[in-house]
Amino acid sequence: ENRLPQSSRQSLILSLQDLWSKHIDPVQHRRPSALGQRLAKEPESGISFLIPVQLLSIKCGVEMVFRKQYPQTFADVHSGEKLMQLVLEQLNILVMNLFDPDCAHASFGAFDSSIEAMKLRRKLR
Repeated sequence: ENRLPQSSRQSLILSLQDLWSKHIDPVQHRRPSALGQRLAKEPESGISFLIPVQLLSIKCGVEMVFRKQYPQTFADVHSGEKLMQLVLEQLNILVMNLFDPDCAHASFGAFDSSIEAMKLRRKLR
């Protein structure tokens, strides 16, 4: 198998986590990203909406790459959707472990905490 050596994988993971933390936590960094600057101005909307949107966008982008790169594999009638489901589960686990280990950004808090959302949740129960 052609895999990255363990030390290279650890270095890559640390680099990704460092870039992500600079991106979402503008207070700790001298030159925050555009999103980081916006989060500094509006932390409530950023934490509960913008960051989950970005995580979801990352996952959707990776899914699209897999579907475009391996169209025949995932289009297979018998196993394509099951295989994609497995890929998506692993992708969710990977993104959670890398960027959101405490699952703070796993849902859209901006929508969950609105009055309409609370009423809807009560109706569903």
